[in-house]
Amino acid sequence: VKNMNNLFYNCKSLISIDFSNFNTINVTKMDSMFYGCSSITSLTFPTNFKTSLIKDMNNMFAECSSLKTLNINIFDTSKVTDMASMFRGCNSLEVLNINNFITSQVITMEYMFSGCSSLSELVIENFDTHKVINMGNMFSGCESLVSINLNNFNTLNVVNMESMFKDCTSLIDLYISNFETSSVIKMNSMFQDCSSIKELSLINFNTSNVIDMSNMFTGCSSLISLNLSSFETEKVENMMELFSGCSSLNNLDITNFDTSQVTNIKSMFSGCIQLTSLDLSNFITNKVVNMEFLFAKCIS
Repeated sequence: VKNMNNLFYNCKSLISIDFSNFNTINVTKMDSMFYGCSSITSLTFPTNFKTSLIKDMNNMFAECSSLKTLNINIFDTSKVTDMASMFRGCNSLEVLNINNFITSQVITMEYMFSGCSSLSELVIENFDTHKVINMGNMFSGCESLVSINLNNFNTLNVVNMESMFKDCTSLIDLYISNFETSSVIKMNSMFQDCSSIKELSLINFNTSNVIDMSNMFTGCSSLISLNLSSFETEKVENMMELFSGCSSLNNLDITNFDTSQVTNIKSMFSGCIQLTSLDLSNFITNKVVNMEFLFAKCIS
């Protein structure tokens, strides 16, 4: 057997699996293997469960919504290139330690932990991400995570960071100061509704290739200040709701912004109720077609 894709797909009543007689030594594909096994609460894999040839683990445990314990310490992921949505929708999982994962060949981590709403501890400090190009929605909906340390992440080749931390509503500490973002094209909704975070260190962000910044900080209602002095926005076309709902923000300097290519600034500052002044003297709006609600509810 070389292909175990979708092996237990949507086995919603399955409670347990005995892997003792499994021979996986020649298997190269396990994507969606346990997808939708929504009644399983625990999975532990014995040493005979070999994964050394596996290249595809996307959606492997996706929508295992009752899974509370997952022991995958024996997994050899050295050949895996796709981990997209691997744990997506595992909304009962509270702790996940996959520091043993070898991720040096992985290209996509899109939606990897998305919807893991009960996850309060995630250990991934040893991840090698130098080949990853897609981190879109990687942590979106991780509502219980208070801290994420990604200072060891190599993001040089990442093109997509769309909604990367969206709806991480409990997140207070986010360590991304070492992010190299020169290849990123999409940052839309990157921090949307991170409503507990008070400080973001983006001073080293290179945004020279970003096209979409819509909703990037939408709903960051606890954010007090934001240093965007390093931002280069000459290629950005969409700034819709960029700072919408940043209700604690009392100072914002975006005089360095180049808006010459921007077409949409709808609700860009709406709900910034603490903002008392804003210098937009350098704004170029020649290409803008939508300014609806630009300063709506800016009551200060």
